Amino acid sequence: MIPQSLAELTNAAEVVKAGGVVSYPTETFYALGADPAQPEAIERVLRTKGRKDSNKPLLLLIASLDDLPNWVSKFPSSFDKLVAHFWPGPLTLVLPAQAGLPDPLIGPGSGIAVRLTSHPTARALIRASGTALTGTSANRAGSPPCRDAGAVRATLGNDLGAVVDGGPTVGGKPSTVLDLVDDCPRILRHGAIEARALARVIRLV
Repeated sequence: MIPQSLAELTNAAEVVKAGGVVSYPTETFYALGADPAQPEAIERVLRTKGRKDSNKPLLLLIASLDDLPNWVSKFPSSFDKLVAHFWPGPLTLVLPAQAGLPDPLIGPGSGIAVRLTSHPTARALIRASGTALTGTSANRAGSPPCRDAGAVRATLGNDLGAVVDGGPTVGGKPSTVLDLVDDCPRILRHGAIEARALARVIRLV
């Protein structure tokens, strides 16, 4: 991993605070990050990706469990077990959303998708930005996600305010997405955390 300078992270955080879009590494691929509390910033992320599917909400990455109450209204019974076993890491949980959040963050069941990232660069950027970050993969809709900063710059660079180079990411499968909104856990997207691993901890629907 390439160490980031404080200046690089500070610059990217300032872009986020100003409503811009940045790219940064996660435990799977590079992501497009913006302040999820700023609707115009979210729209910039969607335009950068070229995404028009309103039924596919943007997920959020957080750096600490203390960040969750800003976005999540309640915690289902299986939440603590899942967090103890799989967070931080590539498991995205869809939880009941706080009222009043921007529509592109909210799924059909009034849930919001959140992940506690294990990537040190992502966590440092989130802390420096003072907010959660959108965590959708860095790519145009329909194209493969980017695994390194060079690929991000080549494909999306003109639309980004900053790219935080954390070296190549591992790639592989994206995060597993698990819906907990109605407290009946069901997998919405199979990914890096296998269903059998989840089933050892909770009962899946």
